[in-house]
Amino acid sequence: MPIIRITVPLLIFLFSVFFFSFPIHSEEIRSFQSNIYIEKDGTINVEENIEYDFEAAQRHGIYRDIPLRYDYGYKKYSVKLDVESVTDFNDSTYIYNVSKSGGWANTRIGDPDRTISGIHGYRIKYSVRGAVTFFEDYDELYWNVTGDEWRVPIQNAGANIYFDEDITDGVKAACYTGVRGSENQDCNYEINNAGVKFTTLNSLGGGEGLTIVVAIPKGIIEEPSSLSKSLWFISDNWYFGLPFLTFFTLLYFWNTKGKDPEGNGVIAVKYEPPEDISPAEAGTLIDERANILDITSTIIDLAVRGFLKIEEIESTKFFFFTDRDYKLLRTQKTDEALKFYEEKVLSGVFKGKETIMVSELRNKFYTELPGIKKALYMELINKRYFPTNPENVRRIYKWVGIGAMILGFFLIGIFALGFSIGVSGLIVLIFSRYMPRKTKKGSLKNEELLGFREFIERAEQDRIYRLAKEDPTLFDRVLPYALVFGLEDKWAGAFKDMYKEPPDWYHSANYGSSFSPNIFVSDIGRSLGVMNSTLASTPRRSGGSGLSGGSSSGGFGGGGGGSW
Repeated sequence: MPIIRITVPLLIFLFSVFFFSFPIHSEEIRSFQSNIYIEKDGTINVEENIEYDFEAAQRHGIYRDIPLRYDYGYKKYSVKLDVESVTDFNDSTYIYNVSKSGGWANTRIGDPDRTISGIHGYRIKYSVRGAVTFFEDYDELYWNVTGDEWRVPIQNAGANIYFDEDITDGVKAACYTGVRGSENQDCNYEINNAGVKFTTLNSLGGGEGLTIVVAIPKGIIEEPSSLSKSLWFISDNWYFGLPFLTFFTLLYFWNTKGKDPEGNGVIAVKYEPPEDISPAEAGTLIDERANILDITSTIIDLAVRGFLKIEEIESTKFFFFTDRDYKLLRTQKTDEALKFYEEKVLSGVFKGKETIMVSELRNKFYTELPGIKKALYMELINKRYFPTNPENVRRIYKWVGIGAMILGFFLIGIFALGFSIGVSGLIVLIFSRYMPRKTKKGSLKNEELLGFREFIERAEQDRIYRLAKEDPTLFDRVLPYALVFGLEDKWAGAFKDMYKEPPDWYHSANYGSSFSPNIFVSDIGRSLGVMNSTLASTPRRSGGSGLSGGSSSGGFGGGGGGSW
């Protein structure tokens, strides 16, 4: 008995909580009928007749959401939708507001200062362009009639498709019901000359919808031109055009700001180095880049001019294997003024000493390189061969490109957009090497250098013999230029029968009766290789690295709605 006294009130309490926690009314759509008119130009005019039962709920009206953008794999597609009118079934106008944002068209119907309940009819008329898809054998309307985002059940749904003209043959149809992705076909359709009629067989629950497919024979609807399709595609998928836009924009910038001005247009052979330009400056001007070879060629050029001497040191390291090092000895020559970058090379190499081993510069000299390169660029800018520092131009484009690649490939979550931005960054990075430019004066000097390079490349022995007879220093003076041009072997070969004594600025214990220009150039090349790798070396850093296949809610249209 005591148990019953406790249990009965408890059950009554729980039942009351359960019962009164839910509303005693339930909204629903009694009927959702859509009339769709397919025009000859592919526009569809839609008339939705929605009979909405608010029951006892106090609401202002309903809202209808329809998507404007659709994803097909990595591509996007959009339709153009215009709401023309919203009335009741007696054609009395409702207060409504249409807003488009985030790829959706939202139509809010009702008076915000008035509430309603019970059954109300809504007739929404709107036009859509771009909803008809054109295939090789037929054209198709794939349309989500009701949408699958209504929170209330739909007791009855249907659609009537009307053509602009009677079609006697070739029309095909299909319909689907249920939640998004469902392949249920709990619906019927009937094809006649005027169009197709679709009806659901049972009610649709919240989150379920009716989707229809109509295949129309070719020629009934006018297919847009290829240009119109392309422009439509570009407007929907503009990011696919971003790499092309980037390419042509940079091509324009290169043509107007990065392309070298035209010179005389004629490369005439020059038999003497162009005036007022050193080997390092020549190498930098030609490829618009101050590299380590240009700097080490400066060491050779300074040696030729008597500012230092190079001595080859050979030592046995293991059994019969040998290793070569090079001693640099600074002379006391002061009768010729040095350029600023040449002074920086000498001071960076010797650091106040009289002699230095190249091996002692390993992992140390690299700190001098930025200053030397900057001074070398400034020398060419002061001579008006470059309008600005080419390295700075390259650096700006380089970091913009790298930044875009990092943003696109790693930070943007939308694959297609990220990929397009990343590829655009790669294009900027590639263009970065071509954006520095010469001045008009620089282009003319570049033509002179190319003419001088042609002289070295041809290496005509008869002409060289006459020139060398007039100027015994010809081999030494031209050698640094041949080194930056990559033609040292050609130059040495032209002197094989003339150059019998080693120069006083380069010493090797191997020289004796066996000296020849080819052996000497081979030794110079080896010393340059050692200098290049040594002067550019940096300390190691610690750390490690490391019409089939359809479904409900497919196609265009769709969305949903609710009350507010």
